[in-house]
Amino acid sequence: DLQSPWFIEQYNQTIDHGMTLSFPENHDTVRCASENNGNSNLALMRYIIASYISKATAITTGFEYGYRRKIDVCNTNPSWNEEPYYDLSSAIANVNKVKVGYKVLNNDGKIYQFVCNDAICIVKSYEEESLLLVINNTNHELDFVFNPYDILHKGDLVDVSPVGMKVDVTYNTKLSLLPGDVKVIIGK
Repeated sequence: DLQSPWFIEQYNQTIDHGMTLSFPENHDTVRCASENNGNSNLALMRYIIASYISKATAITTGFEYGYRRKIDVCNTNPSWNEEPYYDLSSAIANVNKVKVGYKVLNNDGKIYQFVCNDAICIVKSYEEESLLLVINNTNHELDFVFNPYDILHKGDLVDVSPVGMKVDVTYNTKLSLLPGDVKVIIGK
């Protein structure tokens, strides 16, 4: 839910001891499609966060297709495949394509989180690059103007969001985020 501090705390403690690996869902959790009533935008939000925060990402079988049946590590097999509820495969490919182009997305680095106009913001830095994720994890649209330069303190900022309309990043950047939307801003 990005409200509890455990995620940030555990991630920051882990990165000094080895590479991180994130899953947007796993065999211990309810499937994203079930938990979010088939909202593919919320599932994709989880994938973007997992992929861009951690060095490596893995998904469970059927995540990209909105499978709802809970995974059983001993018994799940191809006969458990379901009719796709949605198809995130091209969106996931876009997320991965963006990830390849930036060191900050391919490496672990300290992160911190704060709230900006009801949106959750996560900042991560690695070498000369910084990442700002602006996440709408509410159930309503968020419209606001903010200055990402005050957050990233970099001279060159660009919206590299893998899905949706890109915005011009200025000192007064206007964002309109639907539930589950994630803006991805990189600073150099």
